[in-house]
Amino acid sequence: MPKLTHKIIVIGGFMSGKSTLVNALIGQPIYPITEMNNELGSVLMETIGYNQVLTSVDYSQTPYVKIRKFDGKDLNCTLKTYLGGSALKVDPEENEKFFRDIRQIEVGFPSRLCKVGVTIFDSPGLNNSLRCDQITQSAIGDCDIAIMVYRNDTLANLLCPKELTNGKIKVLTVINLFNGRKIDDRLKAFVWKKLVSKDGEEKYFKQNIEAFAEKDIYFIDVYKAVNGVYSSNRSLIAESGLLILEKKINSLIGN
Repeated sequence: MPKLTHKIIVIGGFMSGKSTLVNALIGQPIYPITEMNNELGSVLMETIGYNQVLTSVDYSQTPYVKIRKFDGKDLNCTLKTYLGGSALKVDPEENEKFFRDIRQIEVGFPSRLCKVGVTIFDSPGLNNSLRCDQITQSAIGDCDIAIMVYRNDTLANLLCPKELTNGKIKVLTVINLFNGRKIDDRLKAFVWKKLVSKDGEEKYFKQNIEAFAEKDIYFIDVYKAVNGVYSSNRSLIAESGLLILEKKINSLIGN
């Protein structure tokens, strides 16, 4: 197993598409996995409950899932059980208590990104509860790259990266093009003014996507991206905008 050199945390509000983006970045397993019936599918749960805790993904030739609990009584489960949501409880109160007792979920998976020395974290949804916000803020301090995901229809909450991390780590901002939203001048102008020319500098004058990428801002249809990854459709991946983000990540981790 390679020495871990980089920790990337993906942050976003509830239903922002952050878990979907994590799945796209993790990509297909390097080789077929029996527990997934040799079919491609999501690595991380996006079910209510799992998105209330911090989930990390490390490289492992043999998949595993560890549920780390605050009381030290950790649980092991198979990837198949995890993906199937079998840990979820039928009773809502039992379910809430079960996840409240979890400190972190650790997933081992043969991901190409993780194999080069990356741990990627899927954080709880921001602004969902004080507890989730505290878990996320605590995890940020242990990472060197943060990817902040916003849906294009929730940009009123767009934060300057320094407001999120106090300028301590590298922040990449992803605008998730929800429901097939196209990149137009209105959208670009709003994002540029919020994130780049907030202090009155560098006015917007119809900059292209490359200019946004130079400011660490990326427009990505994350659902199109993950579908492209799982179907090995390079055209769909390129169309989604994911490749530009991956190029930046690779440059940051020296890959």
